[in-house]
Amino acid sequence: NLAVTGKSYFQDNIGIGTTDTTSYKLNVLGNTTLGGNVLITGLINQNNSSQSNIFLGKVGIGGTDFTSNLAVTGTSYLNGNVGIGTTDTTTYKLNVGGSINSTSLNIAGNSLDSILLPYTTSNVCKNLILYDTPNVLKKFGFNGICSTQIQLPDTNYYYKYDIDLRNYTKLKTSAAGTQYRIFNITIFASTAYFEAFSTIPNILEYKVFMSNPTTTGGGPNENDGINVCALGRPQNYNLNAILTTNISLLRTTDFNYLSVTSTTNGTSINVIIEDLLF
Repeated sequence: NLAVTGKSYFQDNIGIGTTDTTSYKLNVLGNTTLGGNVLITGLINQNNSSQSNIFLGKVGIGGTDFTSNLAVTGTSYLNGNVGIGTTDTTTYKLNVGGSINSTSLNIAGNSLDSILLPYTTSNVCKNLILYDTPNVLKKFGFNGICSTQIQLPDTNYYYKYDIDLRNYTKLKTSAAGTQYRIFNITIFASTAYFEAFSTIPNILEYKVFMSNPTTTGGGPNENDGINVCALGRPQNYNLNAILTTNISLLRTTDFNYLSVTSTTNGTSINVIIEDLLF
């Protein structure tokens, strides 16, 4: 119907397979095959969401690197879930079906290296104790300052630092409905003076068994209320005695707390807690 040899131009819009020439310079209704390169300086807008794009060759975005099926240069974002090595994108933002090789990896802004260290700060790892992760060594190290003044029944004044056990130990419930914790705790002054002028070491180290029975009336020799048994040195089985050293570990009326007391205001202590429950 129309055969053109040589150069030509059309001043107005053109429709191929359609008479609609109102909106586009070129409006094609039907399949199109292009045998050469296509240079597009504007946008590509696909307004039919029921159709998919198929690229049999390699695609480069933001660059001319076509060595991969998809090569992206520059910053990109994906609003939905992504699957790598899997088509399952139903649950996770990133689901990888295979091994991952990475020079660094951060979780919630924290380096994975610091999370997996056997000693680490409590704010990095405290959430790990909320889940059953038996492969993780749940040992936490942190620093505290004995600065809150208290007066004990011996009428002397001391300075305490409270340890919130909920951040470092898992809470379990027995078949009888009793909540309990089991953990190791080591405490020493940050000055690292390990010897004191007494026969008692200047280091506190205990395996602590704590429970909070919901019922009264245990055996004839059992105490009601918060139960504490601390095995270690210096001897202080129920954590209810002030030691002759500069620091002591004491129970409180709150099942979730222990207190480190010192005779000196501002005493800096190092604490290591290892949770023994999974």
